[in-house]
Amino acid sequence: MRLTVLYTLLFLTCSVTGASCDKRASSISDADENTPHPSRAYEETPSTQHPPIDSPPERVVSNDSDSATPPDSQTVWLERLQNSPFRQVKPVSSRSSSVRLVFKDGRSALFKPLQKGDHSARLEVAYFRIASMLDVQRVPVSVMRAVYPSRIETALQKEHEKIAADFMSTIERDEKGRVFGAMIEWLENLKPIGAENSKGKIDPAALLRDASFRPLHPALARMVMTDYLLSNWDRFSGGNLFRISESNQIALIDHNEAFYNLSQRQAEKLETALANMPCIDFALINKIRELTKEKIQTVVQSHEWKKSLLNDEEIENIMKRKTLLLRFIDERLASAQTDTLTSCDEFSRTQRF
Repeated sequence: MRLTVLYTLLFLTCSVTGASCDKRASSISDADENTPHPSRAYEETPSTQHPPIDSPPERVVSNDSDSATPPDSQTVWLERLQNSPFRQVKPVSSRSSSVRLVFKDGRSALFKPLQKGDHSARLEVAYFRIASMLDVQRVPVSVMRAVYPSRIETALQKEHEKIAADFMSTIERDEKGRVFGAMIEWLENLKPIGAENSKGKIDPAALLRDASFRPLHPALARMVMTDYLLSNWDRFSGGNLFRISESNQIALIDHNEAFYNLSQRQAEKLETALANMPCIDFALINKIRELTKEKIQTVVQSHEWKKSLLNDEEIENIMKRKTLLLRFIDERLASAQTDTLTSCDEFSRTQRF
């Protein structure tokens, strides 16, 4: 979550005052777009010569109105994030190596580059891939993509020389001089979920038991189970959980702390959230029961990066977390606490939104 709070503040500011953010953006002119330049090599290669689009083997299309990406638009976002040229570069903050890229169609993405000694950007894509396989819909579409960093440097230098220099000094380049990173769908109209304390943190037990958040509880329960499975321990530490506009939809962002070996304190955070789930999504539990090491290995293989998004230890950790999660659920099912085992589908039908 190292960059989350600064990213969040800028993100919310841009959503409300787009003009001021655009004014600070570094533009790439039409002349730049039409002039051959080594930094544009990835744009000039016909898409038919690219490896397969870096997408999950199984694309999940849902009619769930709570999806961060509207139904049937995931394919469009995958194509945009993987292949569309960008026209503007906007800094996220003076302390962030991530940048906001604006495409020709006006849509944006957050680009988190792989850094020297820090490849955590890959975890954003891994989380999205596995969440898609499990039909968890509120995660921004994310792909691995290579760009020529000189293109970003040139755009930033016009008004953000220090940020441009810092960007170039921290990124890790491949043998072709490119930098790989996570290209992540930029979500608009986000607002705090409303349960944050004065420090911006959230008490999961309070959020998951507070009657005023009942319309969000089924979505939050699915989030809790997914985060537990994928060791995403910092969901409630600030800036990683949002409501989409004034709706009952949520958005789950920033997953570069997932998949790690957990400390006792981090594990306890996930266990607290799990113990306070207001309902259980049995469809999600069934998908988790069917999860195998081989399925994970397949879904996290990146065609573009030509590597796995997760290493063997991280995949083994998922399988261990699966065992712990199912044991917890099965123990509750076997207990007499049937009143605490409401199906999330039934929960949704009985709530007045």
